[in-house]
Amino acid sequence: MNNRVYDYLTELGLEDRIIEAVTSTETVEMASDTLDCSIREVAKTLSFYVPDPILVVTSGDVKIHNDKFRVTFGCKPSMIPKEEIYDIVGHEVGGVCPFNPKDNVKVYLDISLLKNTYC
Repeated sequence: MNNRVYDYLTELGLEDRIIEAVTSTETVEMASDTLDCSIREVAKTLSFYVPDPILVVTSGDVKIHNDKFRVTFGCKPSMIPKEEIYDIVGHEVGGVCPFNPKDNVKVYLDISLLKNTYC
């Protein structure tokens, strides 16, 4: 587990709610298998430039709609390259989450998260 995330959740008194998976949760499919839930029940975090870095958390079965993204953020979606993720966001690829990213990174929650109960 990423120390930034562990330390952040511990500071909030949530360490007893942390689940460390014994198998990879790098993709939505892997997380679904590991947590024994549907892909829709997995929350995934995607990283973009708009032009500053942002994270967008969606339901695992959702794809980013280019036109809606453009209306919301004023530009087309441009994902942060894998080799830049850690330096920009503070999390490794496959472990990017909305908890405790670097200070310059804003987090947005997609409306798709409202319709599900998550693992």
